[in-house]
Amino acid sequence: MTDLIHPTGEVIHVRGEMLSLTDMWRAAGCPTDRRPGDWLDSADAKRFVSFLADTLNLGITHDGEKVENSHLLRIAKGRNGGTSAHWQIGLAYAKYISPEFHMWANSVVRERMEGKPTVADELTRRIDGIARTTVHKVTAIEKVVTLMASALEERDREIAELTDIVKGLVKCADGRFAAVDAVPALQVAVDAKVPKSGRRPIVKAISDSLSRHSAERGHVVRRDARNTKLFTVHAVNEWRLSGGDHLIRKLAADSKPIGGLFAIDGGKSA
Repeated sequence: MTDLIHPTGEVIHVRGEMLSLTDMWRAAGCPTDRRPGDWLDSADAKRFVSFLADTLNLGITHDGEKVENSHLLRIAKGRNGGTSAHWQIGLAYAKYISPEFHMWANSVVRERMEGKPTVADELTRRIDGIARTTVHKVTAIEKVVTLMASALEERDREIAELTDIVKGLVKCADGRFAAVDAVPALQVAVDAKVPKSGRRPIVKAISDSLSRHSAERGHVVRRDARNTKLFTVHAVNEWRLSGGDHLIRKLAADSKPIGGLFAIDGGKSA
């Protein structure tokens, strides 16, 4: 048998039919309560080794309480020591370590005993497993990236909507912008060519009349940063056609001590 390679990357050395129990223990993560010596001290392990020796017709010797035979069990003392055992003992020890480790060892050792894979095959299988895992991870990352891209697109749409809302708020707060779609009463008077002299009371009357008209028709009345009322262009046009121009001419005429009426856009010249 050739050396075994555990999925963790640990190499389990094999010499003939002997497996390194110490390497198996390391491959399992060095569990403190699953050392080879602890298991070999157990009654179950001693019975199994003795039974295996009888089955294989091997004589056994006893070293303390451990059953030791060059064909079944080798225990090297010292700093670089370790424990090796017949592969069937290795399988029994693997079961002692954990169900998962036992399942792996049982499959790999049996395959190796049948002469199927080699170390290169083991490495190829391991690399294939790593590649498959990597592909799955890359696929998962791609899905996450797609979701992130979708989330960013949604965020961009929300930002665009918020930008439109902010622009609207700016228009409401600043008359310079509000004039685009909403105008003050002063602008209505200027558009109607109301003379600058004596225009203040006329502008107030226009504002009051437009306020009533907007309230009756459900038009929104805004205010700029100076708290000046702003009327929508639609509301102003509607108001002028429904009597607003007539009111402006009357107000202008009443404010003039001498002379005729002035011209109003959309109206008649006096």
